[in-house]
Amino acid sequence: MNILAMNDVRGARWKEVHNVYLEYAVDLGLPGLILFLAILAGCFRSVALVRRRTAGSPRCGICSCSPRGSRSVLRAFVVAAVFHPVAYHFYFYYMAGLALAARATWEGEMHGVTP
Repeated sequence: MNILAMNDVRGARWKEVHNVYLEYAVDLGLPGLILFLAILAGCFRSVALVRRRTAGSPRCGICSCSPRGSRSVLRAFVVAAVFHPVAYHFYFYYMAGLALAARATWEGEMHGVTP
């Protein structure tokens, strides 16, 4: 919808916004952008929590590697989101899911829950 909104404001020559943050802001307004940024920050907090808790623990094998990768990919998305209008593509949602899965896996291991 951002193309239609921008065409109304800027004229028929406008194509679309050029990054994820503007795409959310134009489509969903400031509340939607703030919600997206809160979800993104929550993913970073989950990864940081698991990294802190598994640092130096030989018992957590996969739990110590997964947050590192998730954090790197989330950082890459934050930078790439400035250059690509891919707000509704699957990229962020897969990485957010992996970040939250790392926390759920760590919590399961700490509480002795096995699938």
